[in-house]
Amino acid sequence: MKLIPLIFSLGLLGTACQTVESVSTSQFPKKSARKNMIQAESSSPIIFFIPFGTSYIDEAQENLVSQCQSPSRIEGTVSKHTSTNYFIGLFMSQKVELSGYCVASAKEVDKSDDSDENVEAKADATKKKEKAKNKKRKKGA
Repeated sequence: MKLIPLIFSLGLLGTACQTVESVSTSQFPKKSARKNMIQAESSSPIIFFIPFGTSYIDEAQENLVSQCQSPSRIEGTVSKHTSTNYFIGLFMSQKVELSGYCVASAKEVDKSDDSDENVEAKADATKKKEKAKNKKRKKGA
């Protein structure tokens, strides 16, 4: 009979409770633009219900932003906040995980479309289409 309280107490020591909250804060880019996924995470302990600051959230955000250099932008941002209670509130941990896609800005895409090679390739494609149409007309006539 004396083992039951001991087993119950040890069971409480070995348990943990976890709460997860996830939020999407921006629209996801098209599938073709989902090539460069970036991630960042940071955590902070809570001891005796006393949090040791919330700067861990700012650290994760700065880390995420530093992975996507200007003029690119971050889209499809998802934040996940996890609170883990290891022992009846005496020791807890908070962790934030951020993820998103580093996408080229519209200006970068426009500049790449106007490069000399792309202009020449478009012109060649247009000429080929015109030649094909002319051949069809001559065959039909």
